[in-house]
Amino acid sequence: MVLTQATAGGVVGDPLDRELDMVRKDVIEGYVTPQRARDAYGVVIDDGQVHVAETSALRESMKRARTYLEVTASPDDELDERGLRLCALSGEDAARVGVGDGEMVEYIGKSAAPLRAWAKVEDGLPSGRLPLGPIGRDILKVAAGDRPWLRKLEIARSMVTSTA
Repeated sequence: MVLTQATAGGVVGDPLDRELDMVRKDVIEGYVTPQRARDAYGVVIDDGQVHVAETSALRESMKRARTYLEVTASPDDELDERGLRLCALSGEDAARVGVGDGEMVEYIGKSAAPLRAWAKVEDGLPSGRLPLGPIGRDILKVAAGDRPWLRKLEIARSMVTSTA
C-alpha cells in the first residue's frame, strides 16, 4: 500500500482574500476544519458562523507577519544543474522567511498561481530584494518593483508501507 499526501490547488491568489462565505461553506461541507480555516484563510468560525470582527483582526495580523520582498528584474532565470528554479535570498531575508539553502519556497503574487523554487542563500545580496528572471516574472505576473509574498513551503512527507 502506498499513501501520499499532496496540497490542494483550488484557489489562485491570496488565501487571506478568500470570501468569508466560501470558507464557511468549505467548513460546513467538511473540506477544511475550523482550525484550518483559521490557520490558512484567517477566518474565525464557531458553530458554523463567521466571526467577522475577529476574522478581520486575525487577517491583518497574519498579513503583517508575512515577508514581502521587492522583485528585481534579473536578465535570466536562475536554475540548478537539474533545471530546478532557484530563489536567491540574502541571509537576513532567508531568516525572516525561515528557510535555509535547498529548502522550498513559494512566491505568491496577486493574480497568478504560486511559483515554487528552492532557496539559495547568497552573501552580499541586498536585504528586501528578490531577483527574478523573465520567465519567473511572467509566470507570477509580476514586474520589477512589485512585492510578492514569499513563504516557506512545508512539504508533507509521503508515507510508504509495504504489505508484502
